Amino acid sequence: MSKNQPTPETLLTSFAVDFRKDPVSLGLYCQRYPQNTHDFVALAHELLLLQSVEQDTPIDAATERWIANLPATGPSQTSPFAGLDRSAYAALRETLGVPGPVINAFRDRLITLGSVPLSFLEKFAAGLNVGIQELADHLSAPPTLSRGVQYKSDGKPGAASDKLSFKAVLEEANVSPERIAELLLDED
Repeated sequence: MSKNQPTPETLLTSFAVDFRKDPVSLGLYCQRYPQNTHDFVALAHELLLLQSVEQDTPIDAATERWIANLPATGPSQTSPFAGLDRSAYAALRETLGVPGPVINAFRDRLITLGSVPLSFLEKFAAGLNVGIQELADHLSAPPTLSRGVQYKSDGKPGAASDKLSFKAVLEEANVSPERIAELLLDED
């Protein structure tokens, strides 16, 4: 490791301190250190759970889903989109208030996880009936191509090499600037 790059332990400690001050730091850390996204999301949930226990307040629904979906032996190899049929896909679009190409970008892992507000990720995970950790693990993996795109290609298709920000995907999907601003707010 270089002198300028923190150790994983130092990085997680720094994240924990910053996250307790401002939960928006999750996105910032995920953007700066994408290789540690899984660890940041897991630690963020643990910190929220600890805070709930310390304050003797009920655990929120997103944390309950996260706990219920913790993998017993590591991340799931199944795509959270695997059981999504046409009607569920349409319902997810409606619930999230985004067009199909945005859902497809998530499915194909084209979006940088750190650019997506946590509240949107929670709604998205709930709409897929998976934990936020499973969705985060899916998005952290390299981009893929959908089977339809692979099948329709004349040559050998390749997945995108670079991921896009959530905002860029929304803009490319012709989402109105007002709706983009609403989606980028990290509020429920």
